Amino acid sequence: MQSLTVKKKNIIFLLSGIPFIFLSYMVYSYSVDIPTRDDWTIALLLDKYYHGTLTWYDLFVQNNEHRLFFPYLIMIPTAILSKWNVCYWIACNVIFGLGIFVVITLQLLSTAKIIKNDNILWLAPIISIVIFSLKQYDNWLWGIQLDVFMSVFFTVASILILSRSSLRPTGFVLAIFFSIIGSFSFSNGMLIWPIGFLILLFNQTENNFKKTYLITWLIIGAAIVLLFSYGYQKPSHHPSLLFVLKNPFAFLTFVFAYLGSPFTPGRGILAPFMGLFGVSIFIYFTFLLRRSCNAKIHILLPYLSLSLYSILNAIIIAFGRAGWGLQQALNSRYVTHSIFFWISLIVVLFIFFNNFKRNQGQAKSRYLSMASFYTIIALTLLATSVSFNSIPYFFDSYIDGMYRRTEVLTMGDIDSMPPEKVSDVYLRALKFISEHHMSVFREK
Repeated sequence: MQSLTVKKKNIIFLLSGIPFIFLSYMVYSYSVDIPTRDDWTIALLLDKYYHGTLTWYDLFVQNNEHRLFFPYLIMIPTAILSKWNVCYWIACNVIFGLGIFVVITLQLLSTAKIIKNDNILWLAPIISIVIFSLKQYDNWLWGIQLDVFMSVFFTVASILILSRSSLRPTGFVLAIFFSIIGSFSFSNGMLIWPIGFLILLFNQTENNFKKTYLITWLIIGAAIVLLFSYGYQKPSHHPSLLFVLKNPFAFLTFVFAYLGSPFTPGRGILAPFMGLFGVSIFIYFTFLLRRSCNAKIHILLPYLSLSLYSILNAIIIAFGRAGWGLQQALNSRYVTHSIFFWISLIVVLFIFFNNFKRNQGQAKSRYLSMASFYTIIALTLLATSVSFNSIPYFFDSYIDGMYRRTEVLTMGDIDSMPPEKVSDVYLRALKFISEHHMSVFREK
């Protein structure tokens, strides 16, 4: 067992905290207390609450492609208590982001025990850079994106629980509970049901438990899918799902761009190539681990599952958004889902390095070991660069938020506004916050 000294562990802890502290500073400095875009739909639910007509079904009703039942349980009470200060939602985004980092770090600790090498913990600062990357600026600064971070946190936690080599019934029940929350926080959380089934299928749990787990998972998963599908309607303004069948190359380009976006500065055209590069080396090094090192499946299962989560996200987003063009794949909002592919790749590269460096006498092993090590270093530098290059977007978001805040405050008589200027939802929301002294109209 290669152990780390307490001093080195403290260094790892401090380095891991730097990206989180910097993100927290940026969010605190550049978030603006003004609802934006889909935030305004919450005003309609708040209006129902104040009139005593809000029902549980209202929380279940479809919002775009999603059902935001569990995020509403946080958003509505905090909006009522704070007179709708969206900065509280934004703070929750950062808290759930921290939660994601914690569960990934716990998995690293588990992997360290299995491979008997604490040096894998040096990946924690790198993973921190990726998870707290400023490239996700749109999600960090947008209140309603709490639904994304909630879904990702509970889905990732569920994946890692199910991936345990000795999955106990209490852990299985907890994974189901987390999966339900993830599914009804954001539609992408529904991916946990097929992914979870595959994890249980390949997990090395005792056969008696394994059969029970698989059957139970299928029954509950089917029930959740049916419940989610109840009254579901595809948003009419979204591209046709047939687009990908007619344009397979555009579909594949979109998928690779989606995956490559977290490590591509700005909105560059290199994202599809970065995604293709990442997928290629992930497949190559995973294959070598299984063939040459005979790496046990329970070591790789958590990371293969996390990478599958990102890849399936890329595929379903491509089906629904590829018709809007390649730039849509580079949207900042998607980075929160695609980063897990890269986190998994970094861990796989380390496990490969850890195994192959033992065979330094063989030239091929030496070269492959060094290649995996330097790839980790390159990805670390690239992730850092991409994050810093996203700082101007925080400035732009702040300026835009202040402009919208001023615009709302100076609108005057809302009833006199021409209907074609804003949507009906926006008009109703403005009336509501004005009448109830909420958001920008609340008393200081």
